[in-house]
Amino acid sequence: MSLVSYKRIAQNATALYLRMIVTMVLGLYTSRVVLQMLGVSDFGIFGLVAGIAGMLSIINTSMAGATSRYITYELAKGDKERLSQTFTSALQIHIGIAAIFLLLAETIGLWFVNTQLVIPPERMDAAQWVYQCSIFTAILTITQVPYNAALFAHERMSVFAYIEILNSVLKLGAALVLVLWDSESRLIWYAIISLLVSSVILFIYRIYCIRHFAECHLRRMWRPEILKPMLSFSAYDLYGNVCGLSFYQGTNVILNLFFGVVINAASSIANTVSGVLQGFAFKIIMAFKPSIVKLYAVGEIHEMSRIINMATMLSVLLMGVSSIPLFFEMDYIISLWLGSTPEYVVPFCRLLLIYCTIGIINAIQIQAVHATGNIKRITFVGGTINLLTMPAMYFALYLDLSPITAYIVQVTAISLISVFSILIVKRQIRDFEVRSYIAAMAKVTLIILGTAIVIYPLTFIIAPSIISLLALYLLTTTIVAFAAYLWCLDDNSRQRVKTIITKRILSFKKTKQDIPQ
Repeated sequence: MSLVSYKRIAQNATALYLRMIVTMVLGLYTSRVVLQMLGVSDFGIFGLVAGIAGMLSIINTSMAGATSRYITYELAKGDKERLSQTFTSALQIHIGIAAIFLLLAETIGLWFVNTQLVIPPERMDAAQWVYQCSIFTAILTITQVPYNAALFAHERMSVFAYIEILNSVLKLGAALVLVLWDSESRLIWYAIISLLVSSVILFIYRIYCIRHFAECHLRRMWRPEILKPMLSFSAYDLYGNVCGLSFYQGTNVILNLFFGVVINAASSIANTVSGVLQGFAFKIIMAFKPSIVKLYAVGEIHEMSRIINMATMLSVLLMGVSSIPLFFEMDYIISLWLGSTPEYVVPFCRLLLIYCTIGIINAIQIQAVHATGNIKRITFVGGTINLLTMPAMYFALYLDLSPITAYIVQVTAISLISVFSILIVKRQIRDFEVRSYIAAMAKVTLIILGTAIVIYPLTFIIAPSIISLLALYLLTTTIVAFAAYLWCLDDNSRQRVKTIITKRILSFKKTKQDIPQ
């Protein structure tokens, strides 16, 4: 059987896309409910304190990339014994990471929360509950990584989609039940219930993997020859991830130091909006990621280049469809969602949409380099640029510039990283077709900019409403789809699209004729 099935990629992408539509609606509504239940201050505290636990789990983030790459690589090679040994080695590493994380979280992390964050004294006890629950959630997530890596290596994206929809439903339930407690204790109970929800979801993932994948059965073994390259990969990745997470979470901390938890609330809201939309494109990337690694493993670089171009174009176009109307109608959507528009939320959201679009391009570039296993250059360049943005942010805010400046710095940084990344891809994968990649990027950029130029004047003509917003989304989708059909597809792909559409139309007509009158 071929390593790459475009039909399977399409099915996985569709499942992930539909999953994102459902989770986006549920996620945005859940955020609104949580904000209303907790209030602006407690909402900001939850995002800030939980983020500190996330910063400390950076070692796990690095190993997650290594685990995913090596399990997928061995699956492509077809050696079942080596695959089983790789999975067990990965799980052993993650158990060790969980222990290290717990030590760091209960020492350095606890000191930072107690002494460095600007939290109202009367809410410090609640913040401690949030922090401890976040620690236990992170430990469960760390030990779950090898199982999720196996799930994606086998390209069972539909299973992921179903479980994540359940996750979103349970999170909404967690927000709704907060009405049972008084306002002072809601933050504590929300942290506890969120931990329970995460535990249930991770348990479901683990049971599925154990039942369906032979390599997921833990074995008593020790293979230094497998552990060493995985640890080496993660060590390089660790530098990039430490810098990247410092860049991301550090923005929250710097804003807190200069402006307090109210700006943190605005930042959390903006991150929620951009995170949901970014998830659309990133989940599509997940459908392509196993194929990229597998094709490199067997030396099919031409086909790998084609897959990377497809992933880039599809991800950017989907991000454009999702974000263009949102960018121009941000004020109305935020007020519709939250009932009011906190200060700085709109500019934060707009800048993060730009950041996320460029970040998606960079994410695919990184996947190409990860497939090689040699990530030293790309992590050093990207990590260093991210690290240098921190003093830039601090200095700008020290000069009493607007908090918006922090996000302008982020957009500048990710733009530089993306330029350097494609140069590194070509350096490490000599046969990578960089000209076709640049051509693909130019096409989708023109489509997105052209669509934005058409949509922008309409926002002044049409009064904001749900109907007008849906109309803008429909028009945006139509323009992008038609332009992509003409510019992004080759003759064979266009013919396949025509055939599929024709079959669907004929099938619909036949079904309609078969219905008794």
